Amino acid sequence: MNNWMKGAVVCLVLTVLMSCSKVSKLKDIAQEEGVATATGWGVDTLLQYLDVDYLVTKMEENRVHSATNGKGVSLTLVNWQSNVVIHAEPVDTVGAKRRIFASNYLKPGTYIFTSAIGSASKTLTLNKDIRFDFFELTKALKADVSKGRGRLTLNITPKDARIILYGTPEKYHKGIKLPEGKYTVKVTSPGYEDETVSLTIKDDQLTTVTINLKRRQVSETPQTGQPEVEKIVVTGSKNGNLKEVEIETGELVITPQRDDIVFTIIAASGEVYKNSPSLKLPVGDYRVTAKMVATVEILETKSVRILGEQRHTLNFSAPEPVIDTELPVTLMFKTSQLNRQRVEITLTTVNGDTIRRRERMGRNGLDIELKLMTGEYEAELVAKGVEYDLGTIRIASDKSNKFQFLLD
Repeated sequence: MNNWMKGAVVCLVLTVLMSCSKVSKLKDIAQEEGVATATGWGVDTLLQYLDVDYLVTKMEENRVHSATNGKGVSLTLVNWQSNVVIHAEPVDTVGAKRRIFASNYLKPGTYIFTSAIGSASKTLTLNKDIRFDFFELTKALKADVSKGRGRLTLNITPKDARIILYGTPEKYHKGIKLPEGKYTVKVTSPGYEDETVSLTIKDDQLTTVTINLKRRQVSETPQTGQPEVEKIVVTGSKNGNLKEVEIETGELVITPQRDDIVFTIIAASGEVYKNSPSLKLPVGDYRVTAKMVATVEILETKSVRILGEQRHTLNFSAPEPVIDTELPVTLMFKTSQLNRQRVEITLTTVNGDTIRRRERMGRNGLDIELKLMTGEYEAELVAKGVEYDLGTIRIASDKSNKFQFLLD
């Protein structure tokens, strides 16, 4: 491409940018490089500062907002700093959880703002352009950048127990990274006694806590509306030896039987039974709870009365099973400060499994092609001793799975 053609392309792009009223990056770059006037700017010099990927992103962003919600809603963080990573997650509008920078364009709606180093969250409804002070927002999120960070791992019995972590808006997952300080963990499970534990997270240390719930002892007979009549028949011989007493049972069949759903069967006496496709149970009243394994979300709880020599079937409503699939993923890193630097990228699953890649940045950044299973991953990058929290990425079959990170 000769200089005349390059000049035509530059003029066209600049015209589009000015019409979008969204791009100030070229001006900022020119000021940082000490360019005060257009004198001495050749076409090649201008193209040196023209980040084509950034411009295409802005043009696409403008197209989407113009087509759906006018020009979108502008959120400006005054005094923005890169040392505290803030995310916005939509509540009543479409879109995914995303990182917030100094200048942002969002779809109108309600968002929950959180920080990886904060212990609180803030809900904001964006219906018009708004300016918010960065330090006021970090104060509301209780994000203290001066605090160090450590990791927490909980070993829980039973495995399907529900875990509530107080002191942070983040949901617990194995190896979760938390600001140093004191936290409270509450663990609950049907048929077990609740347990609450206080713990302390220390800077750059892994804190491991083991919690084994105790089975709940039920001393009182629940009220079922029916008279509780228990007949115990014991037969014996003349020499006083007791004969074996046969316990009357019925059959319980629970559907659907899936690996991603766990069923808890609790008798009126408090005794817990392990699920199987066809279960023989003593006659009596039972409560059956269905929960998702991954999220510990309770789908439904049903009651059933088992009668002798009878078959009982319980059908539970459940969402369609999620089939884990390996999909191609592209991670694109754009930077002007980490050129030729070695970096380590870490992806952590909700189960605490990690995937690490060590690469060297190119002159303008780095593109990584890999394959990942569907699901959510916490992404981090370490370079020159500095840790960048890249937020959460979601891999799904209904999207492109291409992610771009600006590290400047």
